[in-house]
Amino acid sequence: MKHSMILALLLIACSPSRQAAEHGRHIDVVSIEKEVDKSSPGYELCNSFTLTKENVATYFSTADEVNEYEFGDEAIIFPCNYHGSIKIDGHLLQWKIFPAGAGYLYNESVNKRYLCKKDCRDALPNLC
Repeated sequence: MKHSMILALLLIACSPSRQAAEHGRHIDVVSIEKEVDKSSPGYELCNSFTLTKENVATYFSTADEVNEYEFGDEAIIFPCNYHGSIKIDGHLLQWKIFPAGAGYLYNESVNKRYLCKKDCRDALPNLC
């Protein structure tokens, strides 16, 4: 009984949602879908691009929010992305993440841009 309680506490402490909450936000990825524009040159590079709900939660708890100018200078937009909906601290938003680490959070009143920098690269080395 004691060992199962310790194991349960370890699983809770190490879950992506718990890690996101420790960064000041509770993140719940509601939906996820991959989109590939097969009419764009080089779309084959997207075949190895995969994300899970856990990866999305990690991304939005570690990526850096940037302004439109930094995003415009540094973001690399591929002909593929993952997108869906997400609840952050109870607020429903739409999200989009590209293979090189550029991402968006948005709804009718929110438009945030993100780049995967040091903490994000450390947490998701296959993304950036």
